[in-house]
Amino acid sequence: MLILGWLMLVTMANGQETSCHLPASDAGLCVEIAQCGHLTKLISNLQKPFPRDVSLLIRDSFLCGSSGTSVSVCCPRSGLVTPVTGEQETETFPSRSEPECAMQAGAGAECVTYSQCSPFVQLLVNIKKPLDPVVPAMIRSSFLCGTDDSSGRVVPKICCPSAALTANQKPETSTAKEPENKYQGHPGIQLIADKASCGKGGLDGRIVGGQDAPLGKFPWLVNLGYQQDSKGEKVFKCGGSLIGPRHIVTAAHCVTQLPRGFVLTTIRLGEHDLDKDVDCPPTDTCPPPQDIAVEDIIFHPSYGSPEAFQNDIAVVALSRNVTQNEFVVPICLPWEDDNESYLDGGRSGPSSPVTEVAGWGATTITGRKPANILQYLDVSVTDAQECKNVYKERGGILGEKQICAGGVKGKDSCVGDSGSALMRSLPDAARSGLDRWDLIGVVSFGPRLCGTEGVPGVYTRVNSYLEWILDTVNSSR
Repeated sequence: MLILGWLMLVTMANGQETSCHLPASDAGLCVEIAQCGHLTKLISNLQKPFPRDVSLLIRDSFLCGSSGTSVSVCCPRSGLVTPVTGEQETETFPSRSEPECAMQAGAGAECVTYSQCSPFVQLLVNIKKPLDPVVPAMIRSSFLCGTDDSSGRVVPKICCPSAALTANQKPETSTAKEPENKYQGHPGIQLIADKASCGKGGLDGRIVGGQDAPLGKFPWLVNLGYQQDSKGEKVFKCGGSLIGPRHIVTAAHCVTQLPRGFVLTTIRLGEHDLDKDVDCPPTDTCPPPQDIAVEDIIFHPSYGSPEAFQNDIAVVALSRNVTQNEFVVPICLPWEDDNESYLDGGRSGPSSPVTEVAGWGATTITGRKPANILQYLDVSVTDAQECKNVYKERGGILGEKQICAGGVKGKDSCVGDSGSALMRSLPDAARSGLDRWDLIGVVSFGPRLCGTEGVPGVYTRVNSYLEWILDTVNSSR
């Protein structure tokens, strides 16, 4: 396990079952890691792979000794697998004269609001939902050092390694400014999710060659529900993305020229497994998916012109606002991407972007076997001219408002993923470096056989339609 690998980097005398102090100064016992149920539960609840900073935070916060292959950690007394008995139970631990923060081995730490400590925020985001009940208790007893109410609301303060705070400091001479959103004055902007709250992913056709997404990973993805003659059983055949409290972006071909008698009637939000009424394990609770009626459907007036599948984008207005929770969150729109090629997809370092596509569509190359569990796949945006040449050879004409991605054998979006999202994440300085997800493409079409090598999937380029989206949501308010 990666975190245990980091723990083993520091060699100290084994202090098994001796007293120790947790970062926020609560007393604990230095025991073998297997004896600390709360810490092992916390580690097992982290999504893999573990961010390096999270691994270092856990190492510095808890490692109190190691010997060979044995690792000892400072464990809250309440978190021991076997409670202490006898004399140990009444042992008096040395107390500090006043609350202070310190990592193990005396390494420096400071009591700061939790949002100032990037590795701690990363740890919170990386925890799989729903939470195991012991995880919040472990975090409180280990890190909570006070509260801050200077902003008018109570904000937790936690013990953060001084090294992490130093790494996050910017030179005083820095004059870099956040790019301005040129659409900020548009009246429709009020109906789009604001930058502070959008694009926060979960902690960490179907996609051919993809993998099951963790519960809540992409909380903006929705299912489009159709009924024949607006009655009877709903069938979910397309996807979309929540961009504000009442609006969805999807593909135009998902809402017009539908099979005879079929009508888009419902948007389902917060879904994960289409075969289950409740997605959480039996021991946990989570809100059920939300089915909201469709109020209005507006597809681009130039859909299918001048060539087939061009301008393949639509906005769906809901009959009421969604109820936002950890499984229902709007995605951000790419306001500053006018000159972006997206060719840097594929993360190669902590500040590099990653591009992914997700959906519930077909899982075979022939477009059969739709997924019941949300699938996702890392893809790379391909060179636009090369993609145009590939499709020209096959009789298709692509325009400047389309993006190509994929082209790896056996890995692609497919039938049923239509309307779903091509997403890019980038570290956001306003969120202590955590990723912000932007909607950069809408699944449009691809080769006849999904996942054909050398033939990328084609997506509607969202930043080419930002003004149209704003005009549309404003007209349907």
